[in-house]
Amino acid sequence: MGSETRNCRNCKTDFTIAPEDFGFYEKMGVPAPDICHECRSQERTAFRNESVLYKRKCDLSGKDIISIYSQDKPYKVYDQEVWWGDGWDAMDHGRDYDFTRPFFEQFGELMRDVPRLSIVNRQSLNSDYCNYSNSNKNCYLCFGGHENENCGYCWYNWKDKDCFDCLSVIKSELTYGSNYGNGLYKCVFLEYSFDCVESWFGYNLVGCQNCFLSTNLRHKQYYFMNQPYSKEEYQTKIGEFTNGGHAGIEKAKTIFQDLKLKALRNPVYQKNAAHCTGGDIMYSKNIQFGFDGEYSEDSKYAYPKFTNIYNCMDTNKMGYDRSDWSYMAIGCAGLNSSKFCDTCWNNHDLTYCNLCFTSGDLFGCVGLKHKQYCILNKQYSEQEYKKLVPKIVEHMKTTGEWGKWFPAKLSPFAYNETTAQEYTPITATEAKALGYSWKEPEMKNYTPTLKTEDIPETKDAQNSIAKEIIGCAHSGTCKCQCSTAFRITTQELQFYKKMNLPLPRLCPNCRHQGRLAQRNPLKLWMRSCQCAGDASENSAYKNDTGHFHGKDHCPNTFQTSYSPDRKEVVYCEQCYQAEIA
Repeated sequence: MGSETRNCRNCKTDFTIAPEDFGFYEKMGVPAPDICHECRSQERTAFRNESVLYKRKCDLSGKDIISIYSQDKPYKVYDQEVWWGDGWDAMDHGRDYDFTRPFFEQFGELMRDVPRLSIVNRQSLNSDYCNYSNSNKNCYLCFGGHENENCGYCWYNWKDKDCFDCLSVIKSELTYGSNYGNGLYKCVFLEYSFDCVESWFGYNLVGCQNCFLSTNLRHKQYYFMNQPYSKEEYQTKIGEFTNGGHAGIEKAKTIFQDLKLKALRNPVYQKNAAHCTGGDIMYSKNIQFGFDGEYSEDSKYAYPKFTNIYNCMDTNKMGYDRSDWSYMAIGCAGLNSSKFCDTCWNNHDLTYCNLCFTSGDLFGCVGLKHKQYCILNKQYSEQEYKKLVPKIVEHMKTTGEWGKWFPAKLSPFAYNETTAQEYTPITATEAKALGYSWKEPEMKNYTPTLKTEDIPETKDAQNSIAKEIIGCAHSGTCKCQCSTAFRITTQELQFYKKMNLPLPRLCPNCRHQGRLAQRNPLKLWMRSCQCAGDASENSAYKNDTGHFHGKDHCPNTFQTSYSPDRKEVVYCEQCYQAEIA
């Protein structure tokens, strides 16, 4: 079968289904989609609340808990220990399949009946305010991260220690405000940098030490604004910024933005990635249209964030245990031969399931653990199960449900509580038109006790500042889901003092959105190389290393995550490698 162009049922744009995609759909036993991959991703991410936390009661124990479900949600919500315990059984909510009613209607009723897991935060110590996390110690407001210690306000961090305000930073220590990195030590405001020590305000640094306000350097030391200096000269240069308190850091931020704009860019960031299209991919092979992932092979439309997926399509937030041959899944790990799953770990042969763990051969189930051959949480024999499932599939085909993701009305969260609002932001009116709910900000009973302009320099800050309610500089006027006020913890204060960093002026939500804005969109555009010849005026470095096209304009075209209207200078991979050793 050849490729086929279809018009997206949602956004009305054309999209192409490749011949190999039809083969995948046939193997998975599903029809080809009638909406584009971007709309499919939006539908899935609208089911994941990653970082909006609430205080509420456990509906079984009555205990005060932290949860991703606000008290007004129409669900029973159980504390983690209660939910994972033996004091209740999701099988008690099982029911027969009714062939006179749509499947999604029956599944929605089951979702409302089965108690929900308050938060996903297992085997952690003193890390109550973390979600989609595992084995953390002394962490606060960290999301999608594992095996971290003494960290705060981090997303997708792994094996970090004493790190704050970082996004996709792993195996690092004493690092602040950094975005996409590995092996950092005592680093501040680094982006796309690896194996660096005591470096500040750097973009695309590798193996650097004591570099400040620099870009695209490899294995350098004592560089300031991409120029080498003696140790003494370097310390004098950076002292203007590091000893200047809040004003000095803000000045460095302004200079850094200009430096980044002038830094030469390659089409997409990939490291040890063979035959991959997409950005921020490492140690992978044959990933088509993937973003922010690693250690995966032969998969397509995986974004954002994936780890250890093989032969999968249409996934979001997948990892860390290996998943094989799975389709349309979000927040899953160790998922094999499964489709249409939300937050299911270490399972096989699941279809249309939510919150199921270490199970197999389930259809339309919610909240099951260590079960097999169940439909709508009711137990069947293997023979009964295999006879009934095909009949349900045929019934879903007649209702037009088979092959589609769960409808918007079944999302347990308001659209603006989910990661969909981060990657596909829309208004309340637009969300409601699509069938999603929208949650208006809850009234807070606090009044800021410290204005932004009155925040002291770190050296003058006392431990008592941890008792203050600090007004966010955005005051809720931004589009960052601003919390309008925030606190500084004692642990956080000690970190700022140790690192000689100013106290933040923005709330954690606004700081996180600022980091997200530094990353390129999850899109690709066709562009031409901007290299005009050896050591051309477009070149940021002019190394005279020789380009394959000599003094002529480079003829190469490529896919890139930099849109044509961006101001950065983007080279093809060949010309980029010729400039950046």
